[in-house]
Amino acid sequence: MLATLTLVVGLAFAHPGHDVLVDHLTRQITFHPGDARLYLRRARTYCDGEHYDEALADCDRAATLDPDSLDVQLIRARIRLDQHQPDQAIRHVDLVIARTPTFASAHAMRGDALLALGRPLDAADAYGEAIRCTPDARPEQFLRRAAAIAAAGPEHLDDAIACLDGGIAVLGPLVSLTSAIHT
Repeated sequence: MLATLTLVVGLAFAHPGHDVLVDHLTRQITFHPGDARLYLRRARTYCDGEHYDEALADCDRAATLDPDSLDVQLIRARIRLDQHQPDQAIRHVDLVIARTPTFASAHAMRGDALLALGRPLDAADAYGEAIRCTPDARPEQFLRRAAAIAAAGPEHLDDAIACLDGGIAVLGPLVSLTSAIHT
């Protein structure tokens, strides 16, 4: 009985809920009000809970404390994507890419925004740039790029398969890539 209770209590606190994390970060901010990183962590937590106004307010505070923060722009871009405002997301991501052209996740997020705007080939280009900027490419990157190419229409299916073949050439014959070719 004690072991079961210990397990249940341990599981309950293994992954604190959204409110617990926000409360913890708020306390940390009280002790360190000049730490932009804490505002950014809380902004990400607010995003996870879909509390976008609060997340944007924390981004504004972090930007005041650290005007050069790329994370502020990335979080704002994520919020705009979540709010189905991909055109606004691109503005924020482009600010990051202009300052750090090899920031792979910024290119991937740009691809997500372009795909949401109905521009699958432009999205595929952005995903391709993310792959080029990643020292250790992952299968899902090639899958996302191939899916974007395929979304451009049946006339692009050969290009989508070529993308998957390129992923196999780089990563080896992984199940996820080879099965994607055969579906």
